Amino acid sequence: KEVPIASASLGNITKRDLSNLESLRDKDEFTGVLLAFNVNIPTDLTEIINLKKLKIITHPVIYKTIEEYEEYVEKLKANIEMKDLSKVVRPCKFAVLKGYTFRQSNPAIVGVEIEIGKIKTGDGIMNLSGTRVGTVKSLKEGQDNVSVAQQGKQLAMAMEGVTIGRQVDEGDFLYADIPEEDFVKLKAMKKHLSKMEVDVLKQIAEIKRRDNPVWGVG
Repeated sequence: KEVPIASASLGNITKRDLSNLESLRDKDEFTGVLLAFNVNIPTDLTEIINLKKLKIITHPVIYKTIEEYEEYVEKLKANIEMKDLSKVVRPCKFAVLKGYTFRQSNPAIVGVEIEIGKIKTGDGIMNLSGTRVGTVKSLKEGQDNVSVAQQGKQLAMAMEGVTIGRQVDEGDFLYADIPEEDFVKLKAMKKHLSKMEVDVLKQIAEIKRRDNPVWGVG
């Protein structure tokens, strides 16, 4: 595999190398890495490296250095994808529990059980017909307010725009209302979703495509 190289030099690592590395890192985390093989890092530079959180990969064997760099790149990509994943509306299917309506409207507050996936405050909610019925205003697990409701949890959900008995009834199953843009991103990050989440993602797409056959295609 090809590794992009900004510069190359012989000898031990110097302060100038670290200065150049910092500039590269600030422009691009993927290429802002110093690969060194069969060289030493002077003790007086270790503090600078740690303070500025510079990435240096050293190994006495060159191909091992490259292997470690490739592993670093893959880990960095995964971290970026996980950050992106936290920003989108994820696949979620949940049930409105019978006998747990705490407020009928403004906002409706009900007990729910998260069957599959997770849902967070601000996410849209849709019914089995694909109609958006409201949004998640807040979530409360026991006495604690939480920002995300995880799979398997039973908790109280405040729904903005919902009146229990009209848009939503006790016993209903509901989905997170995934925007088309988020759906496209989720398809590209499927490896970070569980099999059940992928199945729910497909269910949501099927519902959306009843009205728009090309929804999420691309």
